[in-house]
Amino acid sequence: MNPKTSSFVASSMIISALLQTSFLKFGRLVKVKEQVVAGVIYYLTFEAYDGGNTKVYEAKVWVKPWMNFKQLQEFKLSSVR
Repeated sequence: MNPKTSSFVASSMIISALLQTSFLKFGRLVKVKEQVVAGVIYYLTFEAYDGGNTKVYEAKVWVKPWMNFKQLQEFKLSSVR
């Protein structure tokens, strides 16, 4: 797996773990944007089901694959519907 793919997978795994500890169930990925910094920051927009209602959430994940570093920096309900 190339580093870019593994970084994105790591970001997705963080979101998945977060959703498993809440009442949310992952729906679909809506948008992904990345910013190269000291590593990569992924801006993920996705749908999740909350008690039968579909809501859109945004997450910001910082990944430094060479350091095995993954950090969820932001997770919030999106203002975009």
